[in-house]
Amino acid sequence: MMKRIAFSFVIFCVISCHKNVDKTLYEARVGSSCAKTSSGGYMIYDSCRLIFNQNKVKIQYYQADTDNPQIMRENKIEYHKYTFDGNIIYIDHFQYGKLFYKNDLLFTLYRIESTDTLKFIKK
Repeated sequence: MMKRIAFSFVIFCVISCHKNVDKTLYEARVGSSCAKTSSGGYMIYDSCRLIFNQNKVKIQYYQADTDNPQIMRENKIEYHKYTFDGNIIYIDHFQYGKLFYKNDLLFTLYRIESTDTLKFIKK
């Protein structure tokens, strides 16, 4: 009986997590750098977008800067399959590892700074 209840709970978590991320855009800043110019400089921000669909996720890596904030410099787009295990999302060949889902937030154990993990915010 306990096995049946535990199995039902896991299936519920998988279905509810999948339903919550399907057709949803998540975005995270994954890095930054500074560019020097003759009149000073500006910041360049590296970001990653995840757009979930039925069985695949579109991963878009891009850059934007404070000098031209309206211009998105697209670096790379990839499509990968993903699976769930409870509230954990595994994306095939994703460079930042597995994602943990909680309250419309996805986060990894990958560190972008010494004190913070990588967080993907729902857009």
